[in-house]
Amino acid sequence: MLASLTTTNGAAPDAPVQSAQLDPVSNMVFFLSSATNLLPGALGGVQHLYGFDPVSRTLRRLSQAPSGEAANADTTAFSLAAEAGKLVLRTQASNLEGGPGLYLLDLETGTRRPLLTALQHGGSDPGADNPVLGTTAQGLAFDAPDAAGRLQVFTAALGESGLHDLRQETPIDGQSIEACCAALSGDGS
Repeated sequence: MLASLTTTNGAAPDAPVQSAQLDPVSNMVFFLSSATNLLPGALGGVQHLYGFDPVSRTLRRLSQAPSGEAANADTTAFSLAAEAGKLVLRTQASNLEGGPGLYLLDLETGTRRPLLTALQHGGSDPGADNPVLGTTAQGLAFDAPDAAGRLQVFTAALGESGLHDLRQETPIDGQSIEACCAALSGDGS
């Protein structure tokens, strides 16, 4: 499907397309790319999250400010909950609603809301990364530094008011994790 992805002038993207995920409900393909020629306004060297509809051949940049301006820093990860029509993304951009952090995107309405961001974290990046959204978008796992600065795995329930029941799932024997590869069960636990 992404083989047919071209820029507005018919050229191939000028940077790789990465982390592609197919939404089996809408048939849209979501991916990360730092290409500057996919849509107008992309900043050189900044990785954005895109949604591509292969049927209508339309491309949308999902990592942009409410004004439509491209995000001013990388979107580093995303997780799709196709069954629920939601996507969570991690961005380092300071020009989104809450600054750097995690955001939940409703794929049907296009609305985006901050989940865990600098705005909610005293102005500093909370460092939450590698988000994993449960298939029904009722649970979220991610890694982030704990109060001592050690990288840990956290889980939270997701509701209309945002994250709740935030729990630190590690450390094991007081250790920091080296890398995170979490998964949530079908019921979000």
